Amino acid sequence: MKNNIISLVLFVLLIGLVFFARGRLMHLCAHIETSCDSIEMALDNKDYDKAYNESVNLLNILETDTAFHAMYISNTDIENLINNCTSIAIYSKLKNDSDASAALHILRLSSRSIRNLQEPTLENIL
Repeated sequence: MKNNIISLVLFVLLIGLVFFARGRLMHLCAHIETSCDSIEMALDNKDYDKAYNESVNLLNILETDTAFHAMYISNTDIENLINNCTSIAIYSKLKNDSDASAALHILRLSSRSIRNLQEPTLENIL
């Protein structure tokens, strides 16, 4: 009887951890997308300093949260997000619109891809 209770408690803790990690990951993806929107508006307005500051802020958030998210999703996904955010910061500092926009769209698509992989569909389960 004791083993059954311990197994049940561990299962409930595991399910709770998965839902908590998924919620934090979805929140991070939503934050990435809103930051991408503000960076894109700054690049459209030729406000490179604002775009640089936004991308550095996003980069700091990504670097501080990587330890937790790397336990839940692939480490390469997190590294791709960090690399693209670094590219946006560099290109906006150099005032290169086309490359910054390309890296921005890659970052946005990567975030949406991570978000879509977290949806419980038959395709994602199999």
